[in-house]
Amino acid sequence: MPQPTTTPQRSDPIRERFYKPLEAIDMVSNWLFFLAAFLSFLALQYDAKVDPKGYNNVQMAFIATAIVLFIFGQATKLYFWPRSEKPRRQDFLSYGLGTNLTHIRTSGYYNNNETDPIRRTGAAVLENTLFTTTVVRKMLKWVRTLTLGYVVAWLCFLSERTTDLGWIGVAAQVLFSEQLVSRWLRMEWLRSKTENIHQSLLSVFRSGATPAAMEPNVWEAFSEYESAKTNAGILTSERIFEKINPVVSVEWNQIKISANIL
Repeated sequence: MPQPTTTPQRSDPIRERFYKPLEAIDMVSNWLFFLAAFLSFLALQYDAKVDPKGYNNVQMAFIATAIVLFIFGQATKLYFWPRSEKPRRQDFLSYGLGTNLTHIRTSGYYNNNETDPIRRTGAAVLENTLFTTTVVRKMLKWVRTLTLGYVVAWLCFLSERTTDLGWIGVAAQVLFSEQLVSRWLRMEWLRSKTENIHQSLLSVFRSGATPAAMEPNVWEAFSEYESAKTNAGILTSERIFEKINPVVSVEWNQIKISANIL
């Protein structure tokens, strides 16, 4: 994740042009998920024999919501996410290698003064993984609490023998969906992965390796970081990023000193 500075020249046209639509569709998908969950529970309140019209209406609403949710999910994975990540990678490599892979460039991002392309790219990966790890760690505080609350509620349903199996089944469907347990596990994995990439690459810098010697490690770290983001499919919070930026910027400056990064 690029680190913004506080200079007036800072700008991120990539986020505005590509990530804002992705964030919008992700937010709508979350609302659709909770709507589908509500309709699933609501369907249990209707008896198909006693109130067939009400039952059918709820079922049709649920089916329609599920179909739209599926379409949004596929659109996110197959179109909006790759569409957003490609220009971000192009901007990153343009900075690291001192070239122009795209005309859509950020300004005031990536904070190191290395002149060698390999060291400059490696330092930028270090900075990205530091910020991504910190932001995801902050995001996990709320996600862990929410997921734990749903798990406790589901276990209460499960332990109560008088609870209808339909309620337990619907609760399980909600709990083990993409938006709850799966999302939490993917976030935990992303945090662990970026943290490990950061520590491994930092050790290479601190070892005093030459650019030629560290080149394989830099490209491995870069590819692992990009793959981790894609596999996790987690949008990091811009609000949290802006909030933690001053503190983590100080930490980044300390890391640069300890690793002899300009």
